[in-house]
Amino acid sequence: MNEQETQAPPSPAHENGEFLSPGRPLYWLTDKQAVIFGNVAAVILGLGYWNFRASNAIIRFVSDFGPRQRDFEDLLAYGLPVMAAFLVLLHGLPWWAAKRGLLPSRRDGLAQLSRCLWPAIFMAAVLVLASFVYLFEEVRWLLWAPFVGLSIGMMAWQAFLWRTGVWPATEPLAPSAKEEEKQSEEEAEPSGSPEPRWHRPYLYWISGAVAGIVAIYTAWFGYLVTMRHFSIGTAIHDFGIYDQLMYNTIHGRWFEAAMFNLDRIGYELREFDNHFFAEHFIPTFWIVTPFYWLFPHPVTVLMAQTVLLALAAVPVYLIALNKLRSPLLGVLFAALFLMHPLIQQTNIKDIHIDSFAPVFLLGAFAAYLYKKMILFWVLTVLALGVKEEISVNVAAMGAFIFMGEKDRKIGAATFALGLAWFLIVIGYVMPYFRDGLPVRQIDRYGHLIPPDQRDPDAVLTKGMVLKAMLTNPGHVLGVMSDQLRIRGAFILLSPFALLGLWGRWAWLWILPMLAAAMLSGLFMQYEMLHHYGVTIVPAVTVASIYGAWWLLRRDLDPKAILPLPRVAGGAAILVFMFAITWYEFGFTPGGKRYEPIDYRILPHNQLAYDYLEQIPGDAVVSAQLELGGQLTQRRYVYCWPEVLDAEYIFLDTRGFSWPVTDRDEFQEKVEELLQSDEWGLVLPYEDGYLLFKRDHPTDLNLDALTRLDFSRYRPARYGGD
Repeated sequence: MNEQETQAPPSPAHENGEFLSPGRPLYWLTDKQAVIFGNVAAVILGLGYWNFRASNAIIRFVSDFGPRQRDFEDLLAYGLPVMAAFLVLLHGLPWWAAKRGLLPSRRDGLAQLSRCLWPAIFMAAVLVLASFVYLFEEVRWLLWAPFVGLSIGMMAWQAFLWRTGVWPATEPLAPSAKEEEKQSEEEAEPSGSPEPRWHRPYLYWISGAVAGIVAIYTAWFGYLVTMRHFSIGTAIHDFGIYDQLMYNTIHGRWFEAAMFNLDRIGYELREFDNHFFAEHFIPTFWIVTPFYWLFPHPVTVLMAQTVLLALAAVPVYLIALNKLRSPLLGVLFAALFLMHPLIQQTNIKDIHIDSFAPVFLLGAFAAYLYKKMILFWVLTVLALGVKEEISVNVAAMGAFIFMGEKDRKIGAATFALGLAWFLIVIGYVMPYFRDGLPVRQIDRYGHLIPPDQRDPDAVLTKGMVLKAMLTNPGHVLGVMSDQLRIRGAFILLSPFALLGLWGRWAWLWILPMLAAAMLSGLFMQYEMLHHYGVTIVPAVTVASIYGAWWLLRRDLDPKAILPLPRVAGGAAILVFMFAITWYEFGFTPGGKRYEPIDYRILPHNQLAYDYLEQIPGDAVVSAQLELGGQLTQRRYVYCWPEVLDAEYIFLDTRGFSWPVTDRDEFQEKVEELLQSDEWGLVLPYEDGYLLFKRDHPTDLNLDALTRLDFSRYRPARYGGD
C-alpha cells in the first residue's frame, strides 16, 4: 500500500452499510495521527479508573495535605494494568488480523481501531468536570465504565468486520449514501423488504434465555428477601407498612396502616383514620390481595415484589427486539435491566409500592409497539394506580409517543390521561382522605422557595412552589448542581453505558421524573440509591434501547435483521456493562453488595424469636425498626419511640434505632423505660433484647439496668434504605 493510499480518508459509508457510526468520528485524521490519538486514548481510558484518586491527590497537594501513599499504590494496582491491557488490545488485535490475512496491513488496522477509541475524548471531558464537582472515588466506575464499554463495543464491531471480510480499508471515496440508497431502491424488488426471519430453534433458545433470566432472578432474589426477613432484616418502614396494609385489607379494614404515625418526622395518619390513601394513592396494590388471602404471610408481599420486578424484563426484551431486530441484544438488555442498581436495591430493601411501576409502564409501551391497544390501556391504568406520582410518568410517556413515535392520537390521549389523573388525585382524591389538607410530599420542595420569600406559618401549596421555581431560576439551578444530584443522574444512566444520551425524544419521558427527583429536598430521592428512582428506570431503559438503535441501525431498513458485526458491537458494550454493574452493585456472589451474613439466621436473630413468642397476636405493640418488621400482622403496631396505646415495647440495644439517630438519646430513652414503674420486663435482658409490658412487675428491670450494653450499637438508618 503506497503512502498516498495510506493517507487517504476512509469511505464515509461502506458500500453494504456495515461500517457506519463507530468508525465515523475522526475521519479528518491521517493514519499516523490516528495511531497517536489511539495510544493517548488507550492511556486515558486505562488510567481513568484511577484518575479520580489522582484528582484527589492533586487537591491534597495543592491544599498542603500532600498525596497519600495509597494513591500511588492504586496507580500500580489498578491504573497501570488496565492501561497496559488497552494498549495490548489496541496493538495486538490488528497484528493478529493482519497475520491471518484479514487486513491489508497491521498499520491499516491500527489506524482504524484507533478511531474507535473516540469515547476517550468524552472520558477526559467528564473527568475534568468531575474534578470541579468533586465526583471522585466513590463513583469512579459510573464515569469510567460507560466510555470503556463503548470503546470495547466498537472494537468488537471492527473485529467482526474483519472476520466477515467487510473491512473499510483506506481507499478512494465510495458513492455517497444518497447515491447508494437511490441505486438500491432501483434494484429492489417491487414487493419491498422481507420481514425478518429467524430459525425456529434459535427463537426457542432465545425465548428460553429470557424465561431463564426471569426464573433465575426470581429464585435468587426470592431467596435473599425471604432469608433477610427471617434473619430480622426487614424493617417496619417500609416493609411493615405494606404488609400491614394487606393484613388489614383481608380483614375488612381497607388500606389501613396504623404504624404510619411518627410525630418526629411528620407521619400523621391517625388524624385521618389511618387510611393510607391520605399518604399515597395506591389502588393497584390491591392486586396482591388475592394471593395474600391464600397465603397470609409477610413473605407473600416480598415475593410479589420480586416476581413483578423480574417480569418487567420481558417487555424490555420485546421493546429491544422490536427496535433493534436482534434477539441477542434483547436478551442482554433484559439482563442488564435486572442488574440495574435501582432494581436490585429496591428489591432487596424491604417493600416499596414504586417497584410495581416498571412492569406496567414497560408492558404498556411494549403493547403499544406491537399494536395491542386494549392491553396498552389496561396496563397504563394499572400503572397509574401504582402511586399518584406515576401519572407524571404516564403523561411523559404520552409526550414521547406523540413526538418520538409520531402517533399524535395515542400520544395525546395518553398525555391527557396522565395529566388528568395527576390533577384529580393530587387536587381532590388525596385531600379528601386528608380532610381537605394538601398532600404531605409537597414539603419536599419547600427549599425551592428562597428563605426571604417564604412565610413559615403558611401551608405550602403546589402554586407556591411553581411560582418560586419560575421566578427564581438561578436558585433552582443552584439546587440541581449539587454533586449528589449529579451523581444520581449518572447512577441512572451509566449501567446502560450512557446509551440513553442518544435516546433523543425519549428524554421527554425521562426529564419530568428526573427533574422531580433532582429538585426534591429528600436526599434519598435524588441520590438514586433508594427505591424512589426505580420509577425512572423504565424510561431510561427505553431511552437506552432507542440510543442503541440510533448508533447501530438508523441507516438500515426498519424490517431488516441487524447484521452480525453490529450485533457483536452492541453485545460487547452490554456484556461489559453487565459485568461492571454486577461487580459494583450486585447483590449476587461476586458483587460488592452481597454479604452472605445478612441472609443467615444468626444466634442473635434466633434469640429474638423467643421474645416474639411472648407477644400475643392481637396485642398492640411498639417495636424498634427491624423488630417491628416481625410484628406487622396485627391491627396496631407502632415504630418506637412512638408508644401511644401500646401494650408491649420490644427493643434491641444492638439494632438500628431509627428514627432516634443519636446513641446518647437512645440510651437515655431505654434507661427511662427501665426506671419507670409503668413498664416491666417480661423476660430477662439478654444479648441486647428488652421486651417490656405495660403494668407488668418490674423485678427484672434493675438487673437489666446494671447490665445494659450499648457497645455494639449500630448507627441509625432509615427504614426504607
